[in-house]
Amino acid sequence: MAIITLRLNQEEERVLDLLVKHFEEDKSKVLKEAMWEKFEEIRDRELIEGYEALSRAGKIRFESADDLVSRIEEKKVPYEVVSKKAGRATKKSRPHKRAPGSK
Repeated sequence: MAIITLRLNQEEERVLDLLVKHFEEDKSKVLKEAMWEKFEEIRDRELIEGYEALSRAGKIRFESADDLVSRIEEKKVPYEVVSKKAGRATKKSRPHKRAPGSK
């Protein structure tokens, strides 16, 4: 684990103290969270740049919600077929149990 010394001017120290009081966390945690926020900004920028590159290459396609639902509906198996198959599979996999003493 690294120990880092950070020099702050009066205004920066005042802001850090304000954040510590507001979030009710110690200085170390406030600074670490700020570091991770900055890191997320870099990752977000990379993702956006990747998307933009795909878009420029014509590899991004948009469609309406209705078109998406239609494509999903085309791939669905009718309910009756599913329920009949499930019923047969259930009967084959689980034999009928008789109550004790019955024939």
